[in-house]
Amino acid sequence: LSIPIRKMNGDYVHFLSDKSHVSVAVTDVVGKGVPAALCMSMVKYGLDTLECSMNTPSYILEVLNRIIEKSVDDSMFVSMFYGTYNVENGKFIYGSAGHEPALYYNSGKNTFFDLESKGLLLGVMPEVKYPQYEIQLEDGDFIVMITDGVTDFRKQGELHPRDVIKNIALSYRHFSVLELCEKMYAYLKNLLDVVF
Repeated sequence: LSIPIRKMNGDYVHFLSDKSHVSVAVTDVVGKGVPAALCMSMVKYGLDTLECSMNTPSYILEVLNRIIEKSVDDSMFVSMFYGTYNVENGKFIYGSAGHEPALYYNSGKNTFFDLESKGLLLGVMPEVKYPQYEIQLEDGDFIVMITDGVTDFRKQGELHPRDVIKNIALSYRHFSVLELCEKMYAYLKNLLDVVF
């Protein structure tokens, strides 16, 4: 679910799939307006040319970093969380380029874990190596991927946005993914209207 505050959105979500893998990239361009939109179209083109099952998250991030570093203004950077889920064995492999950590809910332990992955923003330096990590997903587990647009109310001090998101996700975890996203958006929109 991606709803821009203005006419153009610097956030982008991209899905790739084949018979055995589903991959998702959640990105945010550090910049605004037309330059950010052009940079995001470059990211989309780069992702479209890479096959999800044939490439690891670290490779995807390294390739995109080279493209962005050579092609955009020095003041423009991109954060990205990229993960690939193997539908046959339940393994999720992920990496990040300076993006908000995804939230992993482990149903067996009934708790959330941050999927931390240290990686430099895309476009800062050439030839950056991006680490990748792997977790095993079981029935009832899920992952919440977000951009900082979802957690902007952290500036208010008293609310801890990631805790709010965890509580919402737990409350609605029995719904379909689409319903969960819609209910989470409605809750956060109402919360932001009250906070601001």
